[in-house]
Amino acid sequence: MDIKSKYGLVWEEDETLDCFLQDEKASYPTLKYIEQKSIVKHQDAVDHMLIEGDNLHALAALKATHLESFNLIYIDPPYNTGSNDFGYFDAFVDKANTYSHSKWLSFMDKRLRLASSLLRDDGCIFISINEEELAHLKLLCDQVFDEKNYLAMFTIKVRHEDRILTGDKDFQEVVEYLLMYRKTSEFKPSKIVKDNTSIDDYIYEVKELAKPAQIVTMDNKTVHIFTEGSYQIIKSEPADNKLKRINIRGTIRKSNTSGRFYVKHIEPKYKYKPGYLFKVLNMGRDGVGHRYFLSPPKGRNNGDYFQGVPVDRPNIKAVPHPNYFDFEKDFNNVGYEGGVEFKNGKKPINFLLKVFELAGLKDIEDAKVLDFFAGSGSIAHALMEFNEMYGGSRQAVLCQKNKEIKMNVVDDATLPRMQNVINGYRINRKESYVIEQIKLTKKNIKNVSEIYQHLEKRLLEIEELGLYDEVQIDFEEQTLKVVGIRKKSTYHNGYFANLRYFETVLKQEEPYGRSIEDGSSGR
Repeated sequence: MDIKSKYGLVWEEDETLDCFLQDEKASYPTLKYIEQKSIVKHQDAVDHMLIEGDNLHALAALKATHLESFNLIYIDPPYNTGSNDFGYFDAFVDKANTYSHSKWLSFMDKRLRLASSLLRDDGCIFISINEEELAHLKLLCDQVFDEKNYLAMFTIKVRHEDRILTGDKDFQEVVEYLLMYRKTSEFKPSKIVKDNTSIDDYIYEVKELAKPAQIVTMDNKTVHIFTEGSYQIIKSEPADNKLKRINIRGTIRKSNTSGRFYVKHIEPKYKYKPGYLFKVLNMGRDGVGHRYFLSPPKGRNNGDYFQGVPVDRPNIKAVPHPNYFDFEKDFNNVGYEGGVEFKNGKKPINFLLKVFELAGLKDIEDAKVLDFFAGSGSIAHALMEFNEMYGGSRQAVLCQKNKEIKMNVVDDATLPRMQNVINGYRINRKESYVIEQIKLTKKNIKNVSEIYQHLEKRLLEIEELGLYDEVQIDFEEQTLKVVGIRKKSTYHNGYFANLRYFETVLKQEEPYGRSIEDGSSGR
């Protein structure tokens, strides 16, 4: 391995060829339309696509039909945890394998480079990952998409701190991560639009009780300086003639006119003189005619300034999204979504709706979205919901290999879920309520039979009330519990959407023209 003069991620290339056919003749993947597996119910509905086959084949075929077409790519690849979640060439990659990381990187590198060619110049990609391969994935994406196109790493809370996955870990994992890259600088991150008409923060009034102790000039502006006791700051109910108090810290010190003025002219001389008030004449765009600054009190490092309601303030303002989201409850309930079982593989609808929002899809009614680790098809389900919420005909393209390590994913999860969400489906779920619980200790363990008899009596009493469909006694974490269970049945109407089903086919000759046979890629 030649690492001379190379900076960044370097790994040992897997010697196993990851090609379309390992024989003398080159082969080319195409897409074959499978009408009998398609779900076409509505003449004018958007046609989502499900491509069954190795995602490397699917990506290569899409390069012929969808080059630079996708506004958003979202993937949830194998995390390479060593718990049989990552199979390479239909074999498990054990964590103890010397080339575990190299195999994973080789696997991802080929697919990400193909995926990059499918993104529009104003498109972006999101990748879910945990800490196992986070550092390697970040460096790999810096190489594939260019470090300057890295936008964010979001931290996603996915489980409660008390939910123990396994006892052999040193620390409890409660978060996962979401990497975001753009294709080029043509992509502009979306902002949160907030109401800007509120006056709730305008609650201060400054009263001058005496003449200024000193009048000076700072940056060609007249400044009246008041010492402690010669003024009063009054806090009262909000009003449009009151002032807002702003602490001069963080980006305000550099990106704000008042912040820069304070840092340059007031802070160097008065930072350690608490209680000084500065009235800077002819400053601000709030119509007040002056701006008040306050030196920090003892024990604080940053001063404050007071501003009035801006005269030309717009009714709305755009602020950046945070880089932390709490989806713990959604991840806890994700098993019910779509009406199919797909353990440890689903991403919640609400989480994916947030991804669409971050990608700016509200403003792109005909957006194309690709997921080439489709799993149960959550991304298509979420996009159908997004179309219903905001209107539009955004299209999802799913790629999923059927025979995975643990199941036939397409047959058992992806296609059944698409049938459910298009045709409509019912979810039967159980909700548990702890009615009474007793923790077993060294003191009461000798009386466990009496405790159990007491709980059995409580169980019968609860059953007679008829408040629950079932009542049972559970034992977990050294605690005996009386648990009431209520059964709920919810019907979900189908979405106005179609699904076109394709399979990847390897051909021995180079294709000419379209590589989708006997079918339409849809709108």
